[in-house]
Amino acid sequence: MVPPNVQFEISDAEDEWTYSQKFDYIHGRALTICFREPLKVFKSAYDSLVPGGYFEMQDLYFRPTTARSLTALSRNGTPSSRLAEQEMGKDWWCKSNYARWFTEAGLVDVVEKKFFWPGNTWPRGKKQKEMRMTMLANFMEGVEAITLKMFRGCMG
Repeated sequence: MVPPNVQFEISDAEDEWTYSQKFDYIHGRALTICFREPLKVFKSAYDSLVPGGYFEMQDLYFRPTTARSLTALSRNGTPSSRLAEQEMGKDWWCKSNYARWFTEAGLVDVVEKKFFWPGNTWPRGKKQKEMRMTMLANFMEGVEAITLKMFRGCMG
């Protein structure tokens, strides 16, 4: 059940923000390659917050951290993915700039939290194994939409 004071909006964040009211909280998640100009989107979010409001982004950084994951990633199409993102004018790796862009957009008290989220088949411990299964489920839900958009839009 959604409380009566909660409203969900689905729109293109790169379009002009024309909302009639300011927001207490703006949340973005898993927007890995959605924006051509992330700083512009972050500035629009900042301009649309009430004083003291919060803007939160949660995103994955897909850089492999081990030789095993680098080998698997390379074997599974990295050159095609990099070509597609370049053709679309988007950058899968831009998340390393989020904190700086938040500050440049005008946000203050910016906090960046980084977590290791296993995406492989060998995590240790119950919590890491559960996180891996959640990651796998999220990835499997989104991979078709992401890759179809990516490859149809620039590779025919």
